[in-house]
Amino acid sequence: MDKNKDGLLWFEYADNDLEAVTILSGQLKPKYEIVCYHCQQCAEKMLKGYIAYNNGRLQKTHDLVVLCETSANYDVEFESI
Repeated sequence: MDKNKDGLLWFEYADNDLEAVTILSGQLKPKYEIVCYHCQQCAEKMLKGYIAYNNGRLQKTHDLVVLCETSANYDVEFESI
């Protein structure tokens, strides 16, 4: 399994969620709970992509704090998030 390709795939999935956020938030009466859901999904997938791209082990979690802590293993800047 090529972790770098996996990372890029996760980034692509995150971009899809971000596109959904842009479209949904631009509606006349946005459903903010759905917009927020896609924001969380985008952040989660970006973090998982970053971990995979750095050849890290992906965790089955939706916890952004845990994913941020794992990302900090590759770049200490994540500790400030």
